[in-house]
Amino acid sequence: MRIIVAIITLLLLGCKDPEAEMDTCNNSFLDPGEVDVDCGGPCDACEEKFVESMSFQMTADPEAETPPAYAMIEYSISQEGDYLILSGTDYQRTINLFFKSDGSTGIYQLDSLSNLNINGQFYFGYKDHEISIFENNTDAKRISGYFSSTFFKTTADDTLYVTGGTYADIPYSF
Repeated sequence: MRIIVAIITLLLLGCKDPEAEMDTCNNSFLDPGEVDVDCGGPCDACEEKFVESMSFQMTADPEAETPPAYAMIEYSISQEGDYLILSGTDYQRTINLFFKSDGSTGIYQLDSLSNLNINGQFYFGYKDHEISIFENNTDAKRISGYFSSTFFKTTADDTLYVTGGTYADIPYSF
């Protein structure tokens, strides 16, 4: 009889209330309805994730179908007076794009101060150059857009075409 009472006691203590809800917002799993693990949907909002990047294609041949692409390792956007300056480098190439903007979305002409430095050889922007801001997340202070330009070298008849330039989620502090 004692064994039966002990078994019944163990069964009763081991049983959980089937109506009790499990806390799925703190279980380290992506549960139904959650946007990411333990956030979104029925849980607290997820933290915003940003993927910063800057890249462009560049060629000396304007007819090139698939010019080489370059991903910048370091990049920034800063403000000097009326100008915003988007800069990026991969340690062999450095590009500095100057344009007048208050950070509003839109398309802007690059200023002639814009330049490209390839292993110490300077090229300057002179035509077909523009930059767009397609998103400015003022809460997170991050900016994204596109750019293209034609650069020339002052000491020779040497022209480089920068196309397909993109920058995404670049943080700023102005």
